[in-house]
Amino acid sequence: MKRPRPAAALAFVVAALVALPLVVRTPTDLADAATALLLFSAAAGLTIPVGWAGLPSLGQGAFVGLGAFTVAVAETRWHADPLTAFALAVVIAAAAGLITGRAVAKLRPPFAALATWLASWAFSLAVLAGPGLTGGARGLVLARQTIDVGALGATVRLTDLVLYDAALLLAVVVVVVVGRARDRARPPLALAREDPAAASAARVPVARLRTGALAGSAAIAGAAGALMPMVAGVADPTSYGPVLSLKLFLVVVVGGAESLLGAAAGLVVLGVIGPVARVLATPAGARSVVLEPLVTGVLLVVVVALGRGGLVRLRPTRSEGGEPAGRSEPAPWLPQGLPVDATDVVVDYGGVRALNGVDLSVGAGTCHALVGANGSGKTTLLRVLARRDGVGRTLQRPLRVDGLTVVDVVRAGREPARTTGVVRAVLSTPRARTDQAAADLVVAHALDLVGLSGHADDVVSALHGADRRRLQLAVALAAEPGVLLLDEPAAGLALAEVADLRQTLARLRDGGLTLVVVEHNMRLVTTLADRMTVLDAGRVVAEGRPEDVALAYVGAEA
Repeated sequence: MKRPRPAAALAFVVAALVALPLVVRTPTDLADAATALLLFSAAAGLTIPVGWAGLPSLGQGAFVGLGAFTVAVAETRWHADPLTAFALAVVIAAAAGLITGRAVAKLRPPFAALATWLASWAFSLAVLAGPGLTGGARGLVLARQTIDVGALGATVRLTDLVLYDAALLLAVVVVVVVGRARDRARPPLALAREDPAAASAARVPVARLRTGALAGSAAIAGAAGALMPMVAGVADPTSYGPVLSLKLFLVVVVGGAESLLGAAAGLVVLGVIGPVARVLATPAGARSVVLEPLVTGVLLVVVVALGRGGLVRLRPTRSEGGEPAGRSEPAPWLPQGLPVDATDVVVDYGGVRALNGVDLSVGAGTCHALVGANGSGKTTLLRVLARRDGVGRTLQRPLRVDGLTVVDVVRAGREPARTTGVVRAVLSTPRARTDQAAADLVVAHALDLVGLSGHADDVVSALHGADRRRLQLAVALAAEPGVLLLDEPAAGLALAEVADLRQTLARLRDGGLTLVVVEHNMRLVTTLADRMTVLDAGRVVAEGRPEDVALAYVGAEA
């Protein structure tokens, strides 16, 4: 399931960019090339919250501006050296992204976009309101400085060529970092983006991941912004803030929000809008200024017509990390079944009492069925039990993740059990490698347990109903729960598929996993469950062996 890397193409592009200074005509052209690389880096960072997490951030221009003005203030006011100023800029931008992320991580996309847009405006207003520090509307002019390399006993002057090389180095680092982070962070973020309810059921820490996505994106923007005033020689407030935020967002959306190649394509497309407008306005004149917004609008209409993917679309026919699930040797999973005890459970929804003093006791490694008429409180009881540690849960409906691969969805289910974060994964620390190897084995075993090993690299949209139910089981099993809560797992399945499901669940139960099943299919329940509880109007009306309480269930249904 390893996604092939276009290493040769990347090496060719880098080699061409390294050779670019040999053919440029003027220092201005070299500065423009450096600025383009920095804008690419900022846009590439934006793919993390926008493309992977579905969090429409309109604050990237503010984070770029924070990096730029931190460097400008540090060098002109505090006389800091460029390296110190650069490091400070990255830290401040990352901190601002972290604060913003915590504020917007739980918001719906429209409100997240509005909040980040307001943050971008707040940055611009703050720059203008503090002329004593930031220079106000005039900005701050930077002199070309030198960097002392103490270990070599030499100094490096920040010439146009050196700054171009620095911008190219940053772009390469960003590509590598985002590529490494993608394999680790995209699956859970994409699950939360496509199906928030499923992510919540799988205990994916959505808010934490989204906060990290915005903080990482802001750190990259701050790094790009830190080099911009060094290249331009001035920190100009009109170059940052809301306008730049909108441009970077359009770059990502136009090119393709989930792909670094999309960020490059979007940057190229938006870069030619001005020339196209001037050509259409021939003879050149004021009409080109009028036509430029029109060309931009037409471009956006085309992107909307193309769909969410933009100009460069991913083809999720292969997974994004690890070894093929069907070829790796799954580690045997020996679940440590946990007992379930709930006493006098009461749940009110407004003025309606959904559960009224429910008691439930389930032995470790057994299967317990919850039955009763619709509205009797079965799913509500599952939600109460799902709040406990070591509990996995499936939903009544199939997962709404058609554009993801099977294995990436299961990897998302592993997220609550991961012992390392994205930063360690990017750095490839020993602990992160151990965690990744364990995750790959557990994911492979979960797919094997439910019979989906042969579909690991398939897109979820290619699965039929029974396999989609199996996928839900695999997602829940990936976190290695001690208790598995199943909400109508046989709904919509044919008789043969129900029989296969029963064999799978029996295998899990016999392996030591505790099962709590809400189900209307009495044939499945009576052949699988060790005990049964019948609910009616939020109360327990019968409890015991399935064959003993079947009549009570019929009465509750009636």
